Amino acid sequence: MKTIYALLAVLILVTACAPAAKPDAGAVQTAVAQTMAAQQPTATPIPPTATTKPTQAIPPTATPVPPTATPVVDLAGKEYSWNHLASQESGKVKIDIARIVIGDKAWIESVTGNDFTNGGAVDIYNDKPVVAEIIFKVTNNSDKPINVYTDQGKLVVGSEQIDLLDYAMYGEFGDDFSGEIFPGVTAIGGMWIGIKRSALEDIKKMQIFIDGPSDNNLNTLGPDYKFDIDLSERKNEPLPDDLK
Repeated sequence: MKTIYALLAVLILVTACAPAAKPDAGAVQTAVAQTMAAQQPTATPIPPTATTKPTQAIPPTATPVPPTATPVVDLAGKEYSWNHLASQESGKVKIDIARIVIGDKAWIESVTGNDFTNGGAVDIYNDKPVVAEIIFKVTNNSDKPINVYTDQGKLVVGSEQIDLLDYAMYGEFGDDFSGEIFPGVTAIGGMWIGIKRSALEDIKKMQIFIDGPSDNNLNTLGPDYKFDIDLSERKNEPLPDDLK
């Protein structure tokens, strides 16, 4: 603003000192406009801000984890198992020796959770370093109830004779496979027995003897059962689905 006043003063002075020339109003206005324009600050152009596209996060590549291999347990000298070993029918009642497992008692306890002493209440297994599981499959193919006392049979291993009935109270599991079996019924059950005088590796065969079936009047309906079972081929067969 001071500059404008100074310019006007100069013009007035010039006009006053000049001979009688009349000042040009257009020239004055032009000079004032130029002075005003010179006083305006020059705007600094702001470059347009570039729009930055957000960077999409790339998920880390997952490192594939290889499956853990199931450790192979060497059961030699600890346990052996066989399925579907023998079958015999008498008086329309069929008995299958469906499965046999023999093993070191301490090992069987560790892998099955069985406590053969039942907290000290059972002592029949105490002096038996080897135990055996026998699963029977008993089928009545007749049209009437028949009695067969499977758990009252006898078993021979080496020079040792074992009464199955001694273990009936402590080691039985599954269906009631001994006693009265109704028509068309299949009962699957088993029992654990103890073996005292035969080492596990020496057990290569087993014999099982069971009295023949009878009716409710105690009439015998067929011959006794006798199973000669070869265990010389060492196997570790898993429990089949039909016995689960």
